[in-house]
Amino acid sequence: MDKRESIPDILKELQTHAEQSGDDALLDLAIAMEAKLGANSQSISVGNISGSTAVAIGNGIHLVVKQSNLPEALLTRLNALVDALAKPDPKKVEPLPNWPRGKSPFPGLRAFSSDDAPIFFGRTAEIKQLLNRLANPDCHFLTVVGASGSGKSSLVKAGLVSGLRNGALPVSENWPIITFTPDAFGKGDPFDVLAWALSQYSLDLDIRTIGTRLRKDRSGLRQVLEEHLAGSAENIRVLLIIDQFEELFSRVTDEDLRSKFQALISEAANSPHILMIITIRDDFFHYCVKSPVLSRLINRNTDSTFTLSTPGALELYEMITGPAHVAGLVYEGDLAHRIFKDTGADPGALALMAYALDQLYKASHNSDQLTIEAYKSFGGVQGAIGARAMETFDNLSTEAQKTLPQVFRELLDVDESGVAIRKRGSLDEVTHDKASNDMVQALVRARLLVASRSANDQALVEVAHEALFHTWPNLKAWINESQDDLILLRQVRTAANWWNKHGRQPAYLWPDERLQSVYAMQQRLGPELNQIEHEFIRSEIDRLLEELDNPSTTHRRRSAIGERLDSLGDPRPGVGLIRDLLPLCADEKAHPTPTTLRIGERRLWGDKTEHKGLPDIVWLYVPGSDGEIRLPDMKMRSHGLFIVNSFYIAKFPITNKQFQSFLDAPDGFKDSRWWVGLPVNTLHKNNPKEPNFKFENHPRENVSWYDAIAFCRWLNARLNWPDIPIELTLLTLRNYTGLRLPTEWEWYWAASGGNLQRQYTWGTKWDRDGVNTSESGLSRTTAVGMFPSGAAECGAMDMLGNVWEWNLNEYETRKLELSSSKSRVLRGGSWALNHELARTQVSYNRDPNPRESDYGFRIVMIPPSL
Repeated sequence: MDKRESIPDILKELQTHAEQSGDDALLDLAIAMEAKLGANSQSISVGNISGSTAVAIGNGIHLVVKQSNLPEALLTRLNALVDALAKPDPKKVEPLPNWPRGKSPFPGLRAFSSDDAPIFFGRTAEIKQLLNRLANPDCHFLTVVGASGSGKSSLVKAGLVSGLRNGALPVSENWPIITFTPDAFGKGDPFDVLAWALSQYSLDLDIRTIGTRLRKDRSGLRQVLEEHLAGSAENIRVLLIIDQFEELFSRVTDEDLRSKFQALISEAANSPHILMIITIRDDFFHYCVKSPVLSRLINRNTDSTFTLSTPGALELYEMITGPAHVAGLVYEGDLAHRIFKDTGADPGALALMAYALDQLYKASHNSDQLTIEAYKSFGGVQGAIGARAMETFDNLSTEAQKTLPQVFRELLDVDESGVAIRKRGSLDEVTHDKASNDMVQALVRARLLVASRSANDQALVEVAHEALFHTWPNLKAWINESQDDLILLRQVRTAANWWNKHGRQPAYLWPDERLQSVYAMQQRLGPELNQIEHEFIRSEIDRLLEELDNPSTTHRRRSAIGERLDSLGDPRPGVGLIRDLLPLCADEKAHPTPTTLRIGERRLWGDKTEHKGLPDIVWLYVPGSDGEIRLPDMKMRSHGLFIVNSFYIAKFPITNKQFQSFLDAPDGFKDSRWWVGLPVNTLHKNNPKEPNFKFENHPRENVSWYDAIAFCRWLNARLNWPDIPIELTLLTLRNYTGLRLPTEWEWYWAASGGNLQRQYTWGTKWDRDGVNTSESGLSRTTAVGMFPSGAAECGAMDMLGNVWEWNLNEYETRKLELSSSKSRVLRGGSWALNHELARTQVSYNRDPNPRESDYGFRIVMIPPSL
């Protein structure tokens, strides 16, 4: 070929052929090669172009020849051009950089650094564009945006920084350059990292002093840098590079820190002596747009945002062939083109290719030739990272392999769209035992994980590149399987921090329905949560019951808490039914929870399969009197002295759910056995009255004395306990060991705690906070146990207020026989009446037939052991 033949003419002919044939890939490649010639392309021919341009165009033609069907004449001219380009004018050939022999020219998964500038290829145009932008005196803040794996960090560190240090801009070789990532220490605090980076640049800057200054004053960074530059030459500027800026949004969860940091860098960017560059993934760029502070920086001028696309075909080919050429390596046959084809243009392909090239160098065993056999040995581009990970994984013990979820749950997040995002983790959090440590160390040795240390010398570890997430089959499968859990974990951590930063307001807490999925996630994922996160996911039931213990909790709020517990399926012992086998006594070594018995409480059934579906009654021991006691308010009644034998009393009145089990049972309410001997008509026996207040954890009301007796007889039968004798007497009562209503004196003794001067369960003075009476203003029942401060000394709750409670004996004679139709005793007052009747000493006279919306009952018994 005549060296005077115009290269632009040949490339123009190539473009024309591509347009006519509809070969878009060929057209893009021809345009890219033409762009390599610059603005004066029409005057350039073989012999007067630089060596690097000759190599680039030669690479492009090599691709054209390999992958396109060309006319014979054009193909001949292109081949001739390749031969000519292979022998450029010696006067135009730049000397090769000095690259150490035996050192890989392919960095693999790590980003290129400034030391790697000699082997950084394929981004010449982008480097020039960045330099042109920084040359604009109005450009103080530059955002480099690109997809994950597009090479943002490498472009800035190996391309731009290298150019600046070589004097690409006036006196730029003397510019201080400080580089850091927002969460380099894995603690979610960019101020600590920035203070450390400043102290590393200059020993005159004390890290603690600088850190305090940065946090307290939004002008702190600007002042520190300007003070440090005092007396410097006019064109000296500080370049602050914040790499992986997306960490400010993905890893810095403290919104206050995030906002202050944005204000800090915004103020620094106003200084004419400071240049600031951030690199950020494109899928996080919208966070910058949403931020008023960052959006103003981005929109300051047209040079403030630089979008880095994935490399084109020619650039990608340069990246494959350029480093090898510098290191004196030769690809066997068409291996370079094969790697190019295998790489493709998918997101993350650049990282896969970079790792594969490093593997290729290692597999070639320091030979000057990069062989096809070596390339095949590790599975090529697509198989390189996955194959390396699998090989490393397969060599681990079974115990170590099982720790994959434990290790990687701390090394990645999953964003809202389900994409895995790497994060740094503390080595202590990632490795809990020898097996997990074996896993981590093996992956570090394989360069799939990167180990580092924070400013306070804490060991950190992170994934070398996110390509690992979708090329390692084991890890990819686990991420897919755990995707929802990982997303939820991210949401929990963000919400917990938000709650904490906003004064821990209850409105920011999650309801139990949402927390249940969190607890399930914890079981499957086993994540490490900090103290704030643990407190945030605390059971709503725990929080509600704790609120009941606060004296300032209003009656209306207590009522709402009870209704909320009901909607959650109130789990408190003694409120519902037995669904699973339950312990009969409290575990004295265990911390009590809302679902466990407390010390002093016990069950008398619930540990056998046949007990399932029966009311779950929590019993409290009431010691008997030492002698006779006199009931108060003895008007017109005889037999006023009584001995109270020790007994057990139910903690709560019988609830709607418990009584409903009696109504729903095939052998329940309508079974004639429970009504034998009771002087009650058929209509009463066959037609129970609906409760007015239908929450399952509320006390059952609208029950007559007869209904209560029938319930006790039914439950005795289900437990194989003795039935209540129809002609019960004071004498036979002492030997009766079944369930029954309390006698008036037993009820009074339990309510007063044996102190006959005590008018209320809590003492001698009225306290509206301890009881639900008409003073509460609720005009309805509340769930049982909503007023813990009103509990009796034995622990029984709701003995005053809420509902009147039927007693076993007649009002006038105190006789006990069930066959009598005379008036029975009610005690305790109710929601419908004022506190004058809600006293331990007050009894109420009522016919046993009526079913009223404030009539309920609780039960007692004397076990054989007593």
